[in-house]
Amino acid sequence: QTCALPISPPRSLLSLVSSPMRTPEPLDLVAPHCDIKERLQLVPPAARIRGLYFRSLVSSLKQAGKLSEYKALFPDDDWSAMELYPLSAYLLRLACAGAVFASPEQMHSGMHDLLRANATAFADSLLGKTMLRLLSRDPVRLTEQALAARRLTHVYGQWEIARHGPRCIEMIYHEEY
Repeated sequence: QTCALPISPPRSLLSLVSSPMRTPEPLDLVAPHCDIKERLQLVPPAARIRGLYFRSLVSSLKQAGKLSEYKALFPDDDWSAMELYPLSAYLLRLACAGAVFASPEQMHSGMHDLLRANATAFADSLLGKTMLRLLSRDPVRLTEQALAARRLTHVYGQWEIARHGPRCIEMIYHEEY
């Protein structure tokens, strides 16, 4: 199966390449605007994340009408929702998706908006609605359930809750990249 690319790359990418017929490499798009190269070197090969997060990026970009720009960067991507994939692959795609969604200069804002879509998608699901209804009166228990769900979808790092009072908690993150 072959993938036909547009004759010219999407307009927002043109300023980043020397030839208007060449789409930039993903790292070239985002590296001038963040510390992605250094972060990727810190990610251990064993760090994994479920494909549903990759799929969420694609879904959000499709909804925003920006999927073709993203697919120009990653034309061969195909992620199974439940498979575990290298975290480094996800981090690069998240950064590029943020750059496509907003702009390379505003990629952090774009990443923020795309990551919020994960929470919204969960909250809108049947499981999310049920959990929110059952646990909405107890934010500590709701947060504990979020930690349990994270352990099912991420194979790296650790999140924990420190209780500082009956209505005061602190989230502590270890080995986040």
